[in-house]
Amino acid sequence: MDLPVKFIQSFGLVKGLTLYTRFKLRLNRKFRLPGLKHPLYLRPGTIDAYTFQEIFISRDYDLEYGALPERPVIIDAGANIGFSSVFFANRFPNAVIECFEPEEENFKLLSKNTADYPNVRSHKAALWWKPGFVSILDKGHGLRGYVTEETVKDNTVPAVTLENFMNQQDYPFLFILKMDIEGAEKEIFDHPADAWLSRVKYLIIELHDSMRPGTSASFFKALQPYHFTTSVSGENLVICFHQSPPATPTS
Repeated sequence: MDLPVKFIQSFGLVKGLTLYTRFKLRLNRKFRLPGLKHPLYLRPGTIDAYTFQEIFISRDYDLEYGALPERPVIIDAGANIGFSSVFFANRFPNAVIECFEPEEENFKLLSKNTADYPNVRSHKAALWWKPGFVSILDKGHGLRGYVTEETVKDNTVPAVTLENFMNQQDYPFLFILKMDIEGAEKEIFDHPADAWLSRVKYLIIELHDSMRPGTSASFFKALQPYHFTTSVSGENLVICFHQSPPATPTS
């Protein structure tokens, strides 16, 4: 299907053609979308336009999620410029959304895109398999392809673990964990993950074997003890775990 048709189907004739034309002419630094509470910002003529198409045209995260907890917690790891966090904030207005993005320029735009959403908190940090620091490296994969490598504290960003972060924030369970961290998932799943993986309902992950060979093997090995169903949405593998959140204590 042609891209202009997709814009029209998503936003209607006038709005769809207007948006498509502005994207084509690289004029869209700031724009509004039907159904979103606040405007979005991007960098015209960059991979940001493709990210926009994934999330708001193809709607890669617009899935059937089942029963919604009273206070769903969503972690957006590899949040880039914040489009996925904004999508979740509008889809789940009662959710708490924690987004992580380690790269400086991406983080600035992430902060701008999510500033008007009080249920979104942005962290300039990277998910990793242990606490510490990582370097952010550009290996030629573009604005949303920065990779992380372990290092000492020197022009680096903090590295946090899911287990520590969930415990510090008193999050017993994650409704959604979105993970698009450019190959760092291999290091994470190469190490014991049960302490946090057993506390996730939906895991939406993009695997990067082209960046780190063996990533998929490490990931599926970590999943072996669990009961789950899988589906595919765009470039993402969607895992629905058949595990329930802890019961809410009764007084």
